[in-house]
Amino acid sequence: MGSETPPGSRYGRIWRGLTQRLAGVLETARDQTAAAPQLLDELLRHPHAERLRVIQSRHEFRTAPLCAALLEKSYELLARDAEEAERLALLAITLLPELKAPGIGPMLLAELAARAWCLVADARRRRGIHDDAEEAFAEAAE
Repeated sequence: MGSETPPGSRYGRIWRGLTQRLAGVLETARDQTAAAPQLLDELLRHPHAERLRVIQSRHEFRTAPLCAALLEKSYELLARDAEEAERLALLAITLLPELKAPGIGPMLLAELAARAWCLVADARRRRGIHDDAEEAFAEAAE
């Protein structure tokens, strides 16, 4: 008994379609990941009050890699500027509903949200805002 699929079979067509779609998803993910550091730099050049407008006005800012980069920058700033760290994490939280690209599933969104809320909580704890920190930790746990 051979393991080959007959030419023209439904299985073969489905498999080819899946591999073509997956190749596109992977290419998009690579492109977005490569662009994220430059987009983060560009976004951070804007005053805090304008950053959300920039994200909403340009689709290339609405990516999971940029969201992750915001969280990495937030983590980097925690020790020396907890207020800015909190702002960046909250910006990432605001960005989450805007993420609509192939390959972004509920697990990735939940992971990014949990990381962001943990960063908000830690920033608030470092600033002595303990009740709000506790609320943010509760958000992270959901």
